[in-house]
Amino acid sequence: MNDMEIVSLISSIIANHEMFKSSIKRSPRTYAERRAFEQRYRIPERSFRYNGHDYTVEYIVDCSGYCIYAKGYYYKDGERTTLTAIKNIHKQLLAKGVLIA
Repeated sequence: MNDMEIVSLISSIIANHEMFKSSIKRSPRTYAERRAFEQRYRIPERSFRYNGHDYTVEYIVDCSGYCIYAKGYYYKDGERTTLTAIKNIHKQLLAKGVLIA
């Protein structure tokens, strides 16, 4: 995965996190709408290498009943890490001048 793809992936995760962190959105009404909503915002597990470390990220969105549940999973070299660590990679790449195509 090149730097532009990493920036794009992390930007999507940050956007989802910002949208769902204090969300009071209601889940879509029908089963089909809920599954489509989940697929639209879900980011499947992706791995990339940055500065000699292996990172794996995934963002899950689950609609059940009236609620929307969103959770990000972030790993550095197989160990759990935080979104802040992932955001720092994003900042470093943007400082290097990497832009989303």
